[in-house]
Amino acid sequence: MFFRKNRILISVIWLWSFAACGSKDPSLQKEYFLAKGEYAGGRLDSAYNHFMKIQKQDDDFEDVPLYLAKIEFYRGKFEHSSEILEKAVTHKQYGYQAKLLKIKTDYVSGKDRKRLLEDVNEILLWDSGNLDILLIAAMVNLELEKVPEAILNYERILNESSKIGYAHQSLSKIFEKAGISERAAHHRQQEKHFITDVRKETSETATVITKTKKSRRNK
Repeated sequence: MFFRKNRILISVIWLWSFAACGSKDPSLQKEYFLAKGEYAGGRLDSAYNHFMKIQKQDDDFEDVPLYLAKIEFYRGKFEHSSEILEKAVTHKQYGYQAKLLKIKTDYVSGKDRKRLLEDVNEILLWDSGNLDILLIAAMVNLELEKVPEAILNYERILNESSKIGYAHQSLSKIFEKAGISERAAHHRQQEKHFITDVRKETSETATVITKTKKSRRNK
């Protein structure tokens, strides 16, 4: 009886998922995957044009507004990015991601630091280990000459980073002792990927911030 009920439940979920996917316009779905491919390849102008084609036909298709905001962010059009994100932050599917990106955008666009710090601290109340937001919190606190708070932010960044790396390292040793070499190798690889991803993410954010500061000085 238990397995029969589970089979029925799985069937219902599968049919619901199929119906949800089938209700989407196939041409828009194709355009969406093409746009994501261009975005992944770093061809931002082309990706933006493809996403805009979708947006004009359906302004609530998948996470298109989020991608448009990301592209504008990386193209240095921070005000437009922030405008898109202002509407996206309430979305059920990607609202949280929009909030995180909006904080980055507001930082580099020069939003009032005290107001920005309030937004940052609000995020950290329920996502205290977010490395990107902790980094921005540290930089904003330094700008406001709140050195002790900035030190705490940087210490939390180191703490969170070491926790994740240590967890993968420990799991790798456990699986190695248990003779499950495949899982051990997986966690060794994840540890390396995590370190690489953190460096890449912070480097990208820092690059955008540095370019913005230089352009402001040159004006």
